[in-house]
Amino acid sequence: MKKLNVLITGAGGAAAIAFYQSVKCMDINVFMADMSPHSTGLYLVKPANRCLLKAADEAEFIDDLFQLCINNDIDVLIPTVDSELLKITKNSHLFENNGIKVVSSSYAAISNVIDKYQLMTCLENDFKLAWFKNYDADLDVNDLVFPCLSKPRCDSGSRGIKIIESADELARLPLDGSYMIQEFLPGKEYSVDVYLNEENHAIASVVRERVKIYGGVAVVSKTLEMPKLSSLAAKIAEHLKLRYAVNVQFKLNTDGVPCLLEINPRYPGTISLTVAAGVNMPEMSIREAMGLSLNSYYPYEEIAMVRYWQEVFMPINEFQNQQEGALV
Repeated sequence: MKKLNVLITGAGGAAAIAFYQSVKCMDINVFMADMSPHSTGLYLVKPANRCLLKAADEAEFIDDLFQLCINNDIDVLIPTVDSELLKITKNSHLFENNGIKVVSSSYAAISNVIDKYQLMTCLENDFKLAWFKNYDADLDVNDLVFPCLSKPRCDSGSRGIKIIESADELARLPLDGSYMIQEFLPGKEYSVDVYLNEENHAIASVVRERVKIYGGVAVVSKTLEMPKLSSLAAKIAEHLKLRYAVNVQFKLNTDGVPCLLEINPRYPGTISLTVAAGVNMPEMSIREAMGLSLNSYYPYEEIAMVRYWQEVFMPINEFQNQQEGALV
């Protein structure tokens, strides 16, 4: 019987590597893809399973990815890069019509989440949120409370996020609607990994406290039993009709109340901690893709994690061939 062929994109990122580590013991054949031959995740799989991709902003990206899937007889596609999500899901019919399962939420759901201002407007009538504003010519600075937070509406990994102390600082931002302003939340930060089955029903919700963050990824973290926060994250994800694993981020306000920061509609870079706590969400998505049933609820343990560097060694010829794009 043919093994399931699974292609994971974004091989240079923490999310792709964590996904691979979570499913490598399954009886499947994993391929890794990235635009750079230097990407660490490529070297976790055998040379024949390493794929170089066009960048997501190139016009040929979808055609290139689709051809990679066809050439390698891919059954399941796992996108892990924010910049790829909209393009891939907008063209999901191209993959699905050729028997390639795309493990991602719908294009409509992702469109509402990738844009942080659009996300908040989708939720403001149904959930209590910290105050937020779009930064454009219509904004009245007198309506703001400083300090506040500015962030690009469409970006990831904490890039471009700044604490704004005054109107003068605010005026340095581009006044073109590309930024949003949000209430400054001084408390602890929590990430909740929520798994929603293909019917958009949340069956797992794991709370992680982000103790130390580097480059937008938690390098010290711990899982905590916080039923109210776990339930809130699940309800928000269901309301947005998301699917598979998503990452819902909160921070405490001055009163100690958790307020939504943003949502990553994909596997997060710290999914390995959730897996270690007893909820293997990458494996769950592969099982669903295979048509296997999942449990109705997944409990988890309270554990802590610290991260460290790990090396991958190989013969020099193998490395040089990869750098030259000579994929064996």
